[in-house]
Amino acid sequence: MYQCEATRGRNIALAAAELRLADSAPELQYTFIEQALRPGATAALRCTAAASPAPRIAWLLDGQPLDRFLPHHRYRVTEQAAGAPGAVTSLLNVSVSAADGGRYTCRAHNALGSAEHSARLDVYVTCLTCHLSPVSKHRQVRRSSRGTRAARLSCRTGVCDERWACAGPPAVRALGAVRAVAGDNVTLFCPYSGYPISSVWWRRAGGGAPGAGGAGGAGGAGGAALHLRPARARDAGRYTCGVAAPGGATAVGDIDLQVRNPPKISPFMFSSELTEGSAAQALCGVSAGDKPLHFSWLKDGRPLPADLQIEEKSLNDFSLLVFPALTARHSGSYTCRVANHAALANYTATLSVKVAPAWVTEPADAAVLLGAPLRLDCAARGNPAPALAWHRRLNGGAEEAERWEAIGAAWGPRAGSSTVFLSAAAGDASGAMGATGTDLGSAHLAAPNATRGLQGAYRCTADNGVGAPLIKEVNIAVHEPAHFGVDAAPRNVSGVRGSPVTLECDARGDAPLSVLWTHRGVSLQVDSFRWKVSETRAAGGVRSTLQLRAAGREDAGEYGCRAHNHFGSSERIIFLHVEEPPEAPSSIQLAGASSRWIRVRWRARVASGAEGTGAAGRVRYWAECTPLRGDSAPSLNLTLEAEEESGPDSQGYRSLSALVAGVRPAAAYAVRLLAANRVGQSPRSEPLLVTILDEAPSGPPQNVRVRAVGTRELHVSWSAPVQHSWNGELVGYAVRWRGAETPGTGDGAEGAAGAGEAQGAGLSAGRSVVRGWGGAELRVRGLHEFARYEVTVRAFNAAGLGPPSQVVYATTADGVPETAPGDLWCTAESARALRVRWMPPPGISPTPSGYDVLYAPVHSTPSWSGAGAELTLGGVSGGAREALLAGLRARTNYSVRVRARSASGPGPPSTPRLCATLEDGTKRCDHNWILTFCYDILIMRSISPCTNPHRSED
Repeated sequence: MYQCEATRGRNIALAAAELRLADSAPELQYTFIEQALRPGATAALRCTAAASPAPRIAWLLDGQPLDRFLPHHRYRVTEQAAGAPGAVTSLLNVSVSAADGGRYTCRAHNALGSAEHSARLDVYVTCLTCHLSPVSKHRQVRRSSRGTRAARLSCRTGVCDERWACAGPPAVRALGAVRAVAGDNVTLFCPYSGYPISSVWWRRAGGGAPGAGGAGGAGGAGGAALHLRPARARDAGRYTCGVAAPGGATAVGDIDLQVRNPPKISPFMFSSELTEGSAAQALCGVSAGDKPLHFSWLKDGRPLPADLQIEEKSLNDFSLLVFPALTARHSGSYTCRVANHAALANYTATLSVKVAPAWVTEPADAAVLLGAPLRLDCAARGNPAPALAWHRRLNGGAEEAERWEAIGAAWGPRAGSSTVFLSAAAGDASGAMGATGTDLGSAHLAAPNATRGLQGAYRCTADNGVGAPLIKEVNIAVHEPAHFGVDAAPRNVSGVRGSPVTLECDARGDAPLSVLWTHRGVSLQVDSFRWKVSETRAAGGVRSTLQLRAAGREDAGEYGCRAHNHFGSSERIIFLHVEEPPEAPSSIQLAGASSRWIRVRWRARVASGAEGTGAAGRVRYWAECTPLRGDSAPSLNLTLEAEEESGPDSQGYRSLSALVAGVRPAAAYAVRLLAANRVGQSPRSEPLLVTILDEAPSGPPQNVRVRAVGTRELHVSWSAPVQHSWNGELVGYAVRWRGAETPGTGDGAEGAAGAGEAQGAGLSAGRSVVRGWGGAELRVRGLHEFARYEVTVRAFNAAGLGPPSQVVYATTADGVPETAPGDLWCTAESARALRVRWMPPPGISPTPSGYDVLYAPVHSTPSWSGAGAELTLGGVSGGAREALLAGLRARTNYSVRVRARSASGPGPPSTPRLCATLEDGTKRCDHNWILTFCYDILIMRSISPCTNPHRSED
């Protein structure tokens, strides 16, 4: 099965065809080989052959059927179909005995022929050998010297326990007579059995070896075949075949060869000038061949038809065929068949009766419609097959001689088929015609599409050289039915309501040609105050015009222009679309809203004819959005992208919607819709009052200011954002602060909304909300002293928070230090100076702006201890950690204290430290005194004795 697939784009076409091979002769695909078996074994011979039709397989032994030599119960033939179609396998199973050896043949045959294969199957002869000895019961027995092995036999009381295959006496089967045809090669096989065989020889009756060759004497088993090449009559006779075994045993048999002579027919022929009505004879004679002879005749491979009235007369050596009156039916191949006992001979001669042409299909006048397929048949019979030709008459004046133009070529006998195309006449190059012919003496003119250029006179001529040619003249008429040519497709026409509209159609065809107009299937009267129909005759057709004086809605729709003549009718469709400005959109509704857009829905009427392409149904929509109540939002004029939500209802309205973008948040608008097409614009619709949803403010507060109003307090003030950025009514403000070094967002607890104050409670960050839309202020308390803060303000409305203002930085005021400096230490530098050291007060930030060193001399007497007037050393910078007290008295104890100072004032002094200056002229002595008050007694104790070795105080 073969399949063809054609594809173009997404289209696929399939076609299939089945190929069946013709009948064939058998061929052998599997055969068997020569083999030697022992008696009692089963031989399995297999043969496989293929052919069409399936072959039959037969088995032969020495050229004869098996059942002639083998009983049926000793062999079995099994046939089964092989894998390939027409293949058959035959299996021959034989339970062999010593006499079953021979040449086995597998022959496959069907109606077309045969094929065979032969091979020998040899069978050993069974024999017993046993020798008894009075000394030993075991004796070696050796087989013949032909290569058999030695074996030991165990004999008890003269009985052998084992059998061995050995050479035995051969045999030659008796065959019937073998028939051969003189001149053919013949091979005779000796039908012997027994194995092994040492020699095969042939003798011919009367003595001596056969003249055709062969093997004689003891030349080995290869002489089993006797070849006669070729067989001659003198080779007939009796042949003797003899075989000898290695042990010396022999066997002979006779084969009778019969050589017969086949018949030989003398050639004969028919005259080549025989015509219808004349008589003819054919003599079939035999020049050689054995008798009896049997004659028979065939015409075109079949027995002679009885209705041909042919007489047949046969004698001993010839047969005569007599044709009393020849006709065209007598033409053909005549075969003389002669058979005898040897063969069948054939000889064939051709009888050709010349017959003048006669019409089989006589051409006739033809009338065809324009564009339709055209075919003119012309067929004639005759012998030889007539050549047919078509001619066309050329146009010329009345006084000119008639001239014909050949179409294509003439077709001679067995010229095959051909196609020649005819060019159209001048002025009409669109037509083409072809002429084709066959071996049967037929031709036809054909054109796939008839055109006016094909009209005219034609004639068909048939001529084979016997008698007068046949000539038939015909006329071809091409009629043009009413049609609209290449413009027959439906057309759309648009017109404006109230204006005149003209519809036209051009009809072509043979006269008389009439045109009728219809509107929505109803015929239009010719006279009407609303329209006018007129016609203009043109070459080959009519132009009809329908003019509407003032087109209205009722005039829209389908118009038909129907043309009619005697050969057909056709209609052209014109769709009229009456356009007008669209109606104003109605039933406007709010279908969705956001802070920046709204979706509106409305109903719009489908104008008459708007469904068609190019009609006024191409409507554009836009929206006019006007602010209300003196809103500062600008007016909008927006083009809409309308989306159809539902198709036309019973009243012709459909639902549309569109997105109106660009509106301002919280603004109030009056929305009106308008529609327009290419004809004009509709009135404005009724207004739709909408208020746009709020949106978080888009602008930050303005004029944000922050100042310190105390050591732990900031004052924040601001004004409202620009109004167009409010995006709704402002609800209040969110104030956020955090330490400039504080990480994170800094959101803290909210303060009270209406107090204008926020308690920071020492927080590093926080947030407070102030209600109201105008500018406001806020005091933030509870902050760190002298700390830097960043402050932002955000406005908010019902939709959310707006963007923050720019960050404003401010620092709280500096307070009085709350702790005294620590780790006070003093050292005597000289008799007049002391150096004082200290550490900054712990837990204070920022660094104090300065330090004061307070000192006073301390007097000590047995009756009273006290200090003198305290002096202050100021102006020590905040970053200093020591100071030098100069201008002191020598060898005097001083009470020293240190206090930190800020812009707001001094802090608490430190615990006093007692220090002593040196004596005049003494070395430096470091004194560290601890002053302890017990009731009203001051106890001074030195913890660092003087370095002067001559003085020690306690």
